[in-house]
Amino acid sequence: MTFLVGSRGSDSLDGGNGFDTADYGNLGNLITLRAVGVVDKGSAGTDQILNIERIIGAIGQDNVIDGAVPGGGPVAFNVNLAAQSLTTVGIPGLGNVTFTVENFVDVIGTSNTDTITGSSADNEFGGSAGNDTIDGGSGNDIVNYSDLGQAITLERAGTISKGSAGTDQIFNIETIIGAAGEANAIDGSTGTSGTTSFEVNLANEQLVVNGVPGLGSIEFEVVNFVNVTGTSNDDDITGNSEDNLFGSSVGDDSYDGSSGNDTVDYSDLGRSITLERGGVINKGSAGTDQILSVETVIGAPGQDNKIDGSTGISGQTSFDIDLSQETLTVKNLPGLGNLTLNVVNFVDATGTTRNDSILGNTEDNEVRGGNGNDTLTGGEGDDRLLGEAGRDVLNGVDPTSATPGAGEQDVLVGAGAADTYVLGNGANIFYSFSGNADVALIQGFQTNLDKIQLTGSLTDYFFNAQNTAIFATTNNDLVASFVGGAFNPAVDFTFV
Repeated sequence: MTFLVGSRGSDSLDGGNGFDTADYGNLGNLITLRAVGVVDKGSAGTDQILNIERIIGAIGQDNVIDGAVPGGGPVAFNVNLAAQSLTTVGIPGLGNVTFTVENFVDVIGTSNTDTITGSSADNEFGGSAGNDTIDGGSGNDIVNYSDLGQAITLERAGTISKGSAGTDQIFNIETIIGAAGEANAIDGSTGTSGTTSFEVNLANEQLVVNGVPGLGSIEFEVVNFVNVTGTSNDDDITGNSEDNLFGSSVGDDSYDGSSGNDTVDYSDLGRSITLERGGVINKGSAGTDQILSVETVIGAPGQDNKIDGSTGISGQTSFDIDLSQETLTVKNLPGLGNLTLNVVNFVDATGTTRNDSILGNTEDNEVRGGNGNDTLTGGEGDDRLLGEAGRDVLNGVDPTSATPGAGEQDVLVGAGAADTYVLGNGANIFYSFSGNADVALIQGFQTNLDKIQLTGSLTDYFFNAQNTAIFATTNNDLVASFVGGAFNPAVDFTFV
């Protein structure tokens, strides 16, 4: 048995036969035990050790075992700091070799599948490639993925998804550090207990998992995380100064984006949502969310997602909505002025009690004006526009199109006040491109009160005997059909 004392300088220590020890206990600064028997002593030099079975680190230092090798390698680690054991697995020509390692606190794994167990000290584990299992044991322990070079996702039950770098399983870890500058995520959407919920504050680097069976609440420190997807229960999620992305699920959740350009994404919800007053998101049977300081709301694609300002809005507040540009501007908010949101995959809209402007998109939109003198434009698609109370302007088409209304069947519904039904502009007669396949279906028309806007002059049109249908003279194309009321060409038309 040979007992070799490590000192300052770059030395070569060869234990020969027997059970031999390299003792750095009194060196006074930490050491790093690297691959192929290199002991890095920092400013004290670098040693090469051979035929050594026991390595003692400097007393009182955070000595490190580091399995990182440039370009990777064939070996893996099985480390148990509590048992003072390091087994290097798969050494070419040798197989598995076990060492005794004393006074070591921190471990960086290899690029292969490692099993690492901590001790009663506050251990720090460097996350690397490979499908690793890391158990911190007792103490306040850290898994640090700063050098991984790609984003990680902290998933259910302590799973860390590293993308192409593998998947880790962590136990008894109090702090998880993601790589800086990466879109690291926390995801509670699958695999969590039916009673589990999240409290996340990314600005405070805090994750609390509530309702863990048999444990209650568990708190983690989460560093460099940007995105969060909640659980199926009631979550409270706050962002930080980054551009956070929050993935919503079922439950009554609260999202506060804080600063940054933040998004709540309902794409995976599988059902429609309604963006209501005061930042309320109604998910139907899936719950109700409250959003604050969020700049973008994404609805599930293929659903009739809706914006609704009909109740609960300040008496001075109005909407300017352009679904084709995916924008919602809320005007005259008390103490704030105008606030613009990005609204993605929304199809339907209801205005406020004030004067709103609402423009649809290529979907089959249903647009309601509510009270106030509103301007409603359907855009492309088969739209339904309901002016409701107030003097409204109803236009079912995209007026900038070369063939406005082609192939469309829009429903334009007026109410008690003097409304204007737009069937043409200075360039085109709307709905005059596809025979009777495109038409405006007008309901609630009141002769001698409402107006019909047309292109050209009266000679460009002819009517049926009941004055309930308008045709274009040039091609005999049906432009509009009136349901429940007739028009008077002498008083009800205006021309542009």
